[in-house]
Amino acid sequence: FGGSLFVSRPGSLLASAEAVNCYLDESATDGSTPQAVVGGVLLDRGGFVGFDMEWREFINARGLAPGLHIRDFGRKGRFSRVSNTDKSDIFADAVRMINQHKIYSVAATISHDKYRTILDLGTRQVMSVYGLCFILSAYENHRRAVFNKYTKNIGFILDSGNPYAGHVVGAHATLLECQKSEPLNVGSLTFDQDDNVTALQAADVVAWSVRRRLVGMPFNNGYEPLVGIFDEAHSEQSWDGDTLQPLAHELARVIACDHPPSPC
Repeated sequence: FGGSLFVSRPGSLLASAEAVNCYLDESATDGSTPQAVVGGVLLDRGGFVGFDMEWREFINARGLAPGLHIRDFGRKGRFSRVSNTDKSDIFADAVRMINQHKIYSVAATISHDKYRTILDLGTRQVMSVYGLCFILSAYENHRRAVFNKYTKNIGFILDSGNPYAGHVVGAHATLLECQKSEPLNVGSLTFDQDDNVTALQAADVVAWSVRRRLVGMPFNNGYEPLVGIFDEAHSEQSWDGDTLQPLAHELARVIACDHPPSPC
């Protein structure tokens, strides 16, 4: 495992008594690129408070209000005319703050082709790539928690607005039900707008960067600093691999049977 649930940050040490939350955003779960990603950051309370304060100052100083969204720097974005030099400076500051305050960054990925191959049509109607990646994120958090002997539940805060949010709600409910017999470190589930929650803007940076690397696009023209997200405290889990696939596949099947479009 890269990184630890109890890593030491500059000036701060995560204490087991602190609340830990996982902030997640998605990238390309609509099929706009071959790879879909749900990614974000895990923060304890101290990390969130420190990050939130510094990030808000950064947003105001850089004229980025109401928040940093990488899509805004694209061809049709509100910051499309920002120079590559200024863009690089912005992203360098963003990556520095994220890495300084995070416990770790995490991403769950799946290719759309793989999704269509491994799940039948009935299951796909109740479990999107968005839902699958959430399941993998939850299992990755659990795996790390077990490795680090962390026994408390981890809450999830996701960016609102995704049309398949209901699949995440269903997956979360099933995880909580499974947790009655087997601890999974799954806490509460909340949706909010990233303009309100700065950590969700950090999640956008992580998810976008992971997706760009997966599809083989270069980090150039001012995006170079985003490679810094992939430090020793970054973890990715792919449905295309086999580590968690059996567990996540079975959970997807259970969810489909709980909410069947046709008899299971």
